[in-house]
Amino acid sequence: MILDEFQNLVRHRFVEIPARVYFNAPAEIRALLESRIEQLNPSSKKLFSEELEKLRS
Repeated sequence: MILDEFQNLVRHRFVEIPARVYFNAPAEIRALLESRIEQLNPSSKKLFSEELEKLRS
C-alpha cells in the first residue's frame, strides 16, 4: 500500500516528497522503492531523477 502511494505520487508529478523519502531511506528500503521506480514511464523517472539531483547538490 505505501509502495503504491509512493509510485502514484511520482506518476502524478508530485516528486519532491518521494524523492526525499528515497534520499533518506536505508538501503533495504531504497531497494523496495527502486522496484517501483523501475515500473514508471520514462518521463516520470526523469522527473524523479532530477529531483534527486537537487537533493544531492
